[in-house]
Amino acid sequence: PKSQPKCRCCCLLCSQFSHHALSADCPSDGRTWVPFKDRCYHFVHGEEDKLKVYNFESAKSLCPHSELLSIQSAEENDFVVKYSPEVWKGEVNVWLGMYYDTNSEGMMWFDEEPVKFTNWEPGSSPSDFVPMETCVAVHSDTGKWERVSCLDDLENGVVCETAQSTASHLLRTRR
Repeated sequence: PKSQPKCRCCCLLCSQFSHHALSADCPSDGRTWVPFKDRCYHFVHGEEDKLKVYNFESAKSLCPHSELLSIQSAEENDFVVKYSPEVWKGEVNVWLGMYYDTNSEGMMWFDEEPVKFTNWEPGSSPSDFVPMETCVAVHSDTGKWERVSCLDDLENGVVCETAQSTASHLLRTRR
């Protein structure tokens, strides 16, 4: 009789472990990461968001071992708009990890993914850009993108993004 509860507990533990090992995983660095599709997102807030005003470089420094947000689809853009009120009160402009690359004369993501999806605010399309020091922010309430100066200290939100680690990666690292 006493061995049954241990067995049930063991089976429950095994069941939870196998479920956890087969699902995707976000970083466990003490910060809150939100999974969406195959990515993990950290909306910088609270004690970590002491300055509340950042230029592009200082925003990037809040994302160690990850990148500033790069939006690849309308669905991902909607996710950011829908989750933002959970973190910030009111509308916030969120830095995107995008910049104007003078070599290619086009917009690039810092994670080296091509820019496939855009959602420009009227008057902020790439053809309107002044090439030097042009970065991009997304409005957390509308999801529209606007160009901003990379050098200006702006009252912008910061979202860090990284890939989820998958079960096959977890299994390979544990063997």
